[in-house]
Amino acid sequence: MVNKLVYSWITLIILLSDFSLDTIQLIQGMPMQGNTESKVYGEKWRPQYHFSPPTSWINDPNGLTYSNGKYHLFYQYHPDSLVWGPMHWGHATSSDLLRWENEPIALYPAPGGAAFSGSAVIDSTNITGLQKTANSNVLVAIFTRSNDSSPTPQTQHLAYSYDGITFNNYENNPILVDPSKRDFRDPALLKYGDGYIMSLAAGDAAMFYKSTNLIDWTYLSSFGEKPSQGSHGGVWECPALIRFEVDGRELWVLLISINPGGPTVGSATQYFVGTFDGTRFINENPADRVLWLDWGPDNYAAAMYTNIPSPKPTMVAWMNNWNYAANEPTTPWRGQMTLPRSMELVKTSDNDYHVQTFPIDDVKNLRESLLYEFKGEPVTESLAIQHNSDRYHLECSFKSNRTSFGAVKIKLMNQASSEQVTMNLDNLRIEVDRSQSGLTNFSSDFTKLIRGSRILPSPQLSVDLFFDSSAVELFYDKGLSSFTYLVFPTQPYDLISIECTDCTISSLSMYQMKSIWKNDS
Repeated sequence: MVNKLVYSWITLIILLSDFSLDTIQLIQGMPMQGNTESKVYGEKWRPQYHFSPPTSWINDPNGLTYSNGKYHLFYQYHPDSLVWGPMHWGHATSSDLLRWENEPIALYPAPGGAAFSGSAVIDSTNITGLQKTANSNVLVAIFTRSNDSSPTPQTQHLAYSYDGITFNNYENNPILVDPSKRDFRDPALLKYGDGYIMSLAAGDAAMFYKSTNLIDWTYLSSFGEKPSQGSHGGVWECPALIRFEVDGRELWVLLISINPGGPTVGSATQYFVGTFDGTRFINENPADRVLWLDWGPDNYAAAMYTNIPSPKPTMVAWMNNWNYAANEPTTPWRGQMTLPRSMELVKTSDNDYHVQTFPIDDVKNLRESLLYEFKGEPVTESLAIQHNSDRYHLECSFKSNRTSFGAVKIKLMNQASSEQVTMNLDNLRIEVDRSQSGLTNFSSDFTKLIRGSRILPSPQLSVDLFFDSSAVELFYDKGLSSFTYLVFPTQPYDLISIECTDCTISSLSMYQMKSIWKNDS
């Protein structure tokens, strides 16, 4: 009843706003007439093959799971504003992790607080005791309720769904409380043995709990604060534990999002490589070593899918930055997600490991046509590609003329306005300059030089660039180094220039990408 009342209140606010009837229907997940989604999703700078909501503010991806042939993407959502506010869980579903259908809002603010981040799993064996009938799946979401006026401002709650769409709040919420912690949020669930591990962010630490029924939780250990580990430039958020096997050895990665304190500005996601024995995570690197999941400023709150058919861990992140997200020029939506990425742990030397992320293989299914191709002949150190596409995948390979790599500069530009973004790799140093990329005056932080590093000093180099209206995902060496960032060109870029120093272009393919919102693509 509370959800229905809140839902009606939100609908009234939307009806009194400037949103069109088509847009209101999309927010509510109603059936659409004709090709309405392609109309709503046709605005300036609107990504066409990255997920974004029809309208309003989004941030962290939540509750990523798979059930009955559908991938679920829940996300932090403020349905009646373009800036952050009382958090709901927005919801979309997909059969392939690429083409999304907007669903009704899943979770709402309640007397216990707003619906902050969390995760979801499928209870197929009735460990919760919440199944309606034998062998029926229950989608279980565990998330943080946040209420600053409460003596325990952040507590963990459970909600469950029989159809994956409509949720019921568990009658004995909250299921986990720690009165000593003001920052106590973002539970991430991991199946482990005959139960589950929960990772929680607690200010400057990650805390681990275990349960055999998803309701009663026992504290195990904490990591990060004593001794201090990694970056503590800001509060720790959105932890996630991921298991890997590398050369017959079990290793674990712990993701920690941090805000502020990123390598360029504002928010970012760091990770640790180590061991986990079911109780404690131990970092195998020096405590002060910082590893970044993505060097770009617009990749935050990475979350992992549970219960998926793919053997590879799969993540999605919020494609934005807390330092300027509220001031960006997009309307009627504000925020988008990265492409779903597969994650691997790669051994880069005798005792060193790095996380590699790259769009899932099925992203190739979004290729619509081949726009340009170069097969290496005649040998050249430069190319200039004129085009009229605002959504494409550029796939390149290079070969150095020496044992270490030289330099590659890739520039996207509009020839009439001279707006441009430059991506420059020089040996192991990588810089992205978007200071002249278009509209930038909404934040001085947006124009800061983006710096990062190449991990492997190989004479061979691959570069993949996924461009989508305003969203850019750039991968060197198939994601051993990645840079996620936004641009807002006032006129579409129509020229790609590539220049090599002490290297040659081995191959290049440029593919037009389909729109996931247009039925005619």
